[in-house]
Amino acid sequence: MPRTKKMDKASEAADQEAVVEQPKPEKKKPGRKPAADKKPAEKTPKETVMVQYAGKEYDVDAIKAAVKADIKGKVKGKIKIIDIYIKPEDGVAYYVANEVAGKVEL
Repeated sequence: MPRTKKMDKASEAADQEAVVEQPKPEKKKPGRKPAADKKPAEKTPKETVMVQYAGKEYDVDAIKAAVKADIKGKVKGKIKIIDIYIKPEDGVAYYVANEVAGKVEL
């Protein structure tokens, strides 16, 4: 039996619907990632540590700087550990850096 034109149009419409129903895979374009929500950086307060003893005051940051300056002349290579012991009654800060001991006058 030959098909009539009405049936041909109906079958073509059904074929087109079948084609339309299949989703096309999305292609992602290479590029930048979306920007993340940036929170304002928390500001850390400025710290000052002072040691007070017998009417005198010593700045811990200044003691650290003096110890590091003294270490440069005595310790060779990379410094792994620095231990500082402040003894205000003697007016001295003792240190140990990579098993090398020394002292700095306060």
